[in-house]
Amino acid sequence: MPCHYLSGRCSGCHVSFQKLEETQTTPTSKTSNMFKPFSGNDRNATGIFNLNAFSNKSTDYSVTWKQCLGVVAATDYKVGMVLRADPSKVGDASTYYAQGIMQGYVFIAYNVNATRTEFRTYRSTSSTSLTMLTNTSVSTLMPTAGQPIWYRASVSGSSNVALKFEYSTDSITWNAGTSATDSNLPAFTSGGTQIIWGLGVGNLDFYLDNITFYGIESATGTGIKPVKYSNATVVSTAYYTVTGIRVNERDTMKGLFIIKEQMSDGSVISKKVFIK
Repeated sequence: MPCHYLSGRCSGCHVSFQKLEETQTTPTSKTSNMFKPFSGNDRNATGIFNLNAFSNKSTDYSVTWKQCLGVVAATDYKVGMVLRADPSKVGDASTYYAQGIMQGYVFIAYNVNATRTEFRTYRSTSSTSLTMLTNTSVSTLMPTAGQPIWYRASVSGSSNVALKFEYSTDSITWNAGTSATDSNLPAFTSGGTQIIWGLGVGNLDFYLDNITFYGIESATGTGIKPVKYSNATVVSTAYYTVTGIRVNERDTMKGLFIIKEQMSDGSVISKKVFIK
């Protein structure tokens, strides 16, 4: 499945697709357009990738992504996003936690040796250490090799910034990972988005897909603009099993399936249905 980056617009609802045109070969010799990480930099084994298709002035928004661990799940992985990342404040050889990381809010899903997942949020500043805001352990979330897990990081507010981190095993039903409120000054009120991984862990056998943006953009970084819904029509429909495998024969399907509808405005609607 291709990796889609969604680019936000001022209206808060109009989006457009941009495909990551690079094919990877997994350790099990499968080809994929999923995002494959590169080695982290010299400090803290941390890698950074800028999502430039997203607005760098976003205020209240969320980013959702699908993540799969590779052949070996029983090891440590730290993967996530930086939201409200300030492109004018970027780490170099002597400042910030790692070269390339921006000031902003860091959301990390820490898969701990296939025993649990820790959901962490941090403040990224010019300091060479990250300031932790919250860390919640979910003992029931233990992804296996190749199992798709969906994550969603959200940020909203200005003086008291609300941070929310969620996860899903089917992209339909969402569960709480962790949440926090940041009242530190200065508050990070707007910015762009970065993929971040490593944070002292050098394992790179993971893949990201279906990275999507949903929210609003404000030139001032203040206030909330309401989301406007359009009268979009269905362009195409795809059917998947609950484990994420696409199936083609609609008439012969029986049981529980996920239906994803591609809309004319670029959005995707997901439904869970039971077919008799």
